[in-house]
Amino acid sequence: MRQDQLIFNLPRRVSFRREDFFISSSNRGTLSILDNWRDWPSRKLGLIGPRSSGKSHLVSLWAERTDAEVVSVSDLKEENIRGLIKKKAVAIEDINDLEKIQGKKKFQTERALLHLYNTASENDCYFLISGTEAPANWAISLKDLSSRLKTLTLTFLLPPDDELLKALIVKQFEDRQIMVAPELITYVAKRIERSFKAIKEFADLIDKKSLSEKREITIPVAKAILDGLAISWNGFSKESYY
Repeated sequence: MRQDQLIFNLPRRVSFRREDFFISSSNRGTLSILDNWRDWPSRKLGLIGPRSSGKSHLVSLWAERTDAEVVSVSDLKEENIRGLIKKKAVAIEDINDLEKIQGKKKFQTERALLHLYNTASENDCYFLISGTEAPANWAISLKDLSSRLKTLTLTFLLPPDDELLKALIVKQFEDRQIMVAPELITYVAKRIERSFKAIKEFADLIDKKSLSEKREITIPVAKAILDGLAISWNGFSKESYY
């Protein structure tokens, strides 16, 4: 086994350091907007991008820079609002998780989010919220909350370009502490569906195979996994890769 292809059976370690965020034309504009947070209209911003596109990484970087409190929407409670705005910056992650909340809990969460939005406005607090879709598609029943969130200025993470595609594949392997040959990264980048979801799905399957079979990840192994995933990728077929 070559040294650059060793597989380490260790817990997954996700790094949210600034130097681990790869900048390309797909995300440079959004990163600039987050860096210039003092210029946000009404001190509020919606960060929109598919799952696994780097939203949590960006929220973490912004929170570190602004000393913001960060909370998932599913953990939001009305009694904690005052504590959340203490530092004059707050981030709410995964607004689309509201779809998973039902009944009284959903009403309480939406009311807490409305209270947070209003309290942030009254106290000149910076407010960042992340989601996979624009506010018009958020599963919000409370009309006052829905109307307020629809006024947010939005920034979008675009699909990965060639540079970012390779960097994301590398980072997914690094987070799982799996080492592979550079030519395998090039091979996968040319054949994988160009989406954040596809990259994560592929890395998850590679991770499982490396752990269960204790074998090196070679191009034939990667090809077999890509071929298996092709059917589910928006009408892609095995032949689409070539």
